Amino acid sequence: MNFRLVMATFLALIALAPIQVAIAGPLDFSATVGAIVAKGDAVIGAYQPADGLDAADRFSSLYFDDFEGSGLETAVGVMDSGLKTELESRFSRVIGLASRKSPPEAVKAAWIDLRTRLQETAKPRKQVTDGFLSALMQSFLIVVREGFEAILVITALIAYLRRSDHGDKVGVVYHGTAWALVASLLTAFVMTSVIEMAGTSREALEGVTMLIASAVLSVCT
Repeated sequence: MNFRLVMATFLALIALAPIQVAIAGPLDFSATVGAIVAKGDAVIGAYQPADGLDAADRFSSLYFDDFEGSGLETAVGVMDSGLKTELESRFSRVIGLASRKSPPEAVKAAWIDLRTRLQETAKPRKQVTDGFLSALMQSFLIVVREGFEAILVITALIAYLRRSDHGDKVGVVYHGTAWALVASLLTAFVMTSVIEMAGTSREALEGVTMLIASAVLSVCT
């Protein structure tokens, strides 16, 4: 009965995928890539080694706010995970060179490589990725992946409690799961609507969050 309840929750999350897509709307590859290219060209045009850290932060913002935040990263990843990894690597190279205050020629060359790859990616894939069905599939795959991970953790906890004759504590797992969902929704709202973080600040926050999660898992195990 409890497992069926978990599955029902998972299916309910999947049902929310079309709502997310309807709100976000179809992704226009050409427009998104064009915006990234324009902002990147502006950063390169003003780049000076002395201001390398500021340029690195602006390129980080370009990655998090435009490439990732627009949904372009997810769309590319659904079609070709290797291409997604390649683009991320190229972004990292530009950011790394700028943060090390490398000569303008080196940073510009790395940016041109990334810009060219982005432009090449946009042209043949625009028709494939535009539209409700493609966006729905992207959201669905993300929910499926994350949902199954959550189900594995929850069912493992429930199985352990029952096998150790602590079945009366199963309710605690469900209460914790419910509070975790509420906390996740509130955190997502705060991060997207209240707090505006970009570039290295957001990257640092993600790193700290992963370290805290690792510490919690280590203590619990």
